[in-house]
Amino acid sequence: MKRYIRFVTALALCGVMAVTASCKEKDNDSSSEEKSNSSAVVTTAENTEKSGNTTTAAESTGTTTTTEPVTVTMSENGYPSAQEAAQNYYNAYITNNYEAIYNMFSQDEITAYHAYVDSAGLIGEEKADKAFGKGNVMKAIKASIGNIRSIMAEKSDKPAEQWATSFKAEDLAAVSPEELAQYNSTLGTAFTNAMNCGYVYYNDGDDRNSFVGNACSLVEKDGRWYLSYSTILSAELITFLDIY
Repeated sequence: MKRYIRFVTALALCGVMAVTASCKEKDNDSSSEEKSNSSAVVTTAENTEKSGNTTTAAESTGTTTTTEPVTVTMSENGYPSAQEAAQNYYNAYITNNYEAIYNMFSQDEITAYHAYVDSAGLIGEEKADKAFGKGNVMKAIKASIGNIRSIMAEKSDKPAEQWATSFKAEDLAAVSPEELAQYNSTLGTAFTNAMNCGYVYYNDGDDRNSFVGNACSLVEKDGRWYLSYSTILSAELITFLDIY
């Protein structure tokens, strides 16, 4: 049976978790517009230097690129703050570290979301554990990173590792208790807090080459912050998921 997703009804994510993240109107340089206008996604080769559990690239403050390395911390048990989780997420795009992004998810949310999709029949007879298997999701993350990096290549001669993002703590917006309660009720999760980052700018040190990047949502449990699995699937990765 042909697989399909009714994302209009799936958790109503654009109205709950991603109201400021994926549903916010972006300008003409947004990565989503670049993505929708492209017939193919170019995934760059993995040329990131790895050392232990970190990868490095050029870091930026505001729109000025420095030579200080960006560090991506690999974590399978969340991060101590939403700011650290979000910064690692965007740094992973710069360093092409798709494994780090997958490790940012909460296993509780993965399990809960798969159960929700199955119980609601959102992908027909297919099981969510198969449709959203780690390999499929990792492939989508790679393609999403490749999309951002291809935009960088179109706009500048600088390699992706020399780009940076404009992300700062003030870019995070708290999800209201009512919205979070609705989210938890729908999924059957027990997150105690959630934050959205509507978008960031990627830049190479020259404002003329900057463009609006991807959004993200973060959830907290037991004092640890995670990248929201269900939100990124339906907001950022839907274009790249092999589910049709």
